[in-house]
Amino acid sequence: MDAIETEEEYLYGIKGKTVLVQQDDLFPREDECREQCDRLNQKSFHSGKSMTEKLILDACCGSRMFWFDKSNPDVVFCDKRIVEPFTNQLGLNIEIKPNILSDFTALPFADGSFRMVVFDPPHLIRAEEKSWIALKYGRLDSGWKQMIHDGFAECMRVLDDYGVLIFKWSEVQIPLKKVLDAIGEEHKPLFGHRSGKNMNTHWMAFMKFPQDGR
Repeated sequence: MDAIETEEEYLYGIKGKTVLVQQDDLFPREDECREQCDRLNQKSFHSGKSMTEKLILDACCGSRMFWFDKSNPDVVFCDKRIVEPFTNQLGLNIEIKPNILSDFTALPFADGSFRMVVFDPPHLIRAEEKSWIALKYGRLDSGWKQMIHDGFAECMRVLDDYGVLIFKWSEVQIPLKKVLDAIGEEHKPLFGHRSGKNMNTHWMAFMKFPQDGR
């Protein structure tokens, strides 16, 4: 690997010279992911609850960074990737092990299955495919608007009436307004909050109201 010029280049690999993660085994093939996930799904959850008894869904959990209890027994943790425990050259750690391997645009749950859904999709479009930041957060492609729209619709579908959806977005590359436009006018946030060093991470709360009225 070429010399590291800046931490940003190191993390993002944006100049093509400093792509951090080069080991192919950290980006497993889909069939390998499914085999690993099948083994995970065969294990009982900590609470002994079945999938349908759990009240909360994290639709794309990643490494569960913002969860206080990363093994919360009331949560189904989903993601489309599995990444074995790994520490990079900056000493940063990552592990992605969902309960269920699934794409958030096609969730494997019945309508109205959860009282709460957490939706924290990838937010980067400018990151090298095998950079550290892409490994940690995932990466969007040119069809991101449709992906976000479809993912949000799926999260609302599996949410029960009067259930709450928590949506998180970091607008370091894509402004929040464009994301809300992609989600669609039929979904309006109730309230929100900014956080982060540069105040560019947005947390928003939505509620699913019955289509036949409140």
